[in-house]
Amino acid sequence: MAEREDKFRTHRIIQIDEDIRSGIYPGIQFLMDKHGVSRRTILRDIEFLRDRYQAPIECDRRRKGYYYTDPTFAIKNVLLTEGDLFTVSTVMHLMEQYKNTPLENQFRHMMGKISELLPNQVSVDSGFLNKDISFISDPLPSIEEGVFENIFEAIKTRRVLNFDYRSVASAEYKSRVLNPYHVLCQKGNWYVFGFDQRALPSQSSGRALQGSANASLPAATADAALPIPSAGAYRIYALSRIKNIKITAEQFTIPEGFDISKEVDLSFGIWHNTGDPEEYELLFDSSLANYILEREWHKGQQMEQREDGSVYLKFSSNQKKQILSWVLGFGSAVKVLAPEGLKQEVIESAKKVIGRYEG
Repeated sequence: MAEREDKFRTHRIIQIDEDIRSGIYPGIQFLMDKHGVSRRTILRDIEFLRDRYQAPIECDRRRKGYYYTDPTFAIKNVLLTEGDLFTVSTVMHLMEQYKNTPLENQFRHMMGKISELLPNQVSVDSGFLNKDISFISDPLPSIEEGVFENIFEAIKTRRVLNFDYRSVASAEYKSRVLNPYHVLCQKGNWYVFGFDQRALPSQSSGRALQGSANASLPAATADAALPIPSAGAYRIYALSRIKNIKITAEQFTIPEGFDISKEVDLSFGIWHNTGDPEEYELLFDSSLANYILEREWHKGQQMEQREDGSVYLKFSSNQKKQILSWVLGFGSAVKVLAPEGLKQEVIESAKKVIGRYEG
């Protein structure tokens, strides 16, 4: 009961302060009628303002109402609703996915500034405690200091980047010269998409485009007899595998009409492929029906539940590698109907898994 009374008084005090600052000279009768309380309660509220907040409050006898002798005064009190508290307490946990990036420190710095603006007293209209919620995040790789800032600065100023890069399957770092176009974040993992001036265009990892620094280079088709070393190619690099990054004085221009959504399938993953999107058709067992039906797996998806409870899913994408990994994660609970290439890769992957346990 006492907590309930304190909550109502907090609301009332805030509204009385607002009325006084508005310049309407609210009187006792006005405040009694507005809040449905007694004369004694309003007088206690006025004294509370004077004692607790040192409010310079006086009564103008001619206007029969209260005013502040210092027109700049306002009570420093913040009322947090249950929704506000939920947001504040939850966001800090969600920042776990930005560990090892400057966004984490910048966010905490911003929250510190907000805290400094808050009053000493904060009233909370909630019994909610964030100990009632737990977050399980994916293990994230570290990003070398300076990588994040330099990439965003280079994108903003349209300057070429030099850095050393190690692919996921290599122990050796190789020098890269990149025109950075776009940054992508997938489940807390950060990537930069751009035009690598030194990369060789190939069918599996990107087509050559006009996009080199201060020059327009000839394009190369995926089925060209020989790669064109001078042409370069689009590439995606993981920020966690970049080191010794430097912004050069050399500038570049992004090709007219560049659209990141045309280069990667933002609904499914960050892989960049030269092939056209394929139609994927999958059939999930009835045991996964609710799990599949309650999610949007792709913006262009078609989904239906069949009479036996199984779920048919169809969508178009160029994310072949990502989709293979995703499908394998469902084990025997999914069957690939199309394309034939994906079906064969699933079969080969299953054979390799079996082979690891035989002999």
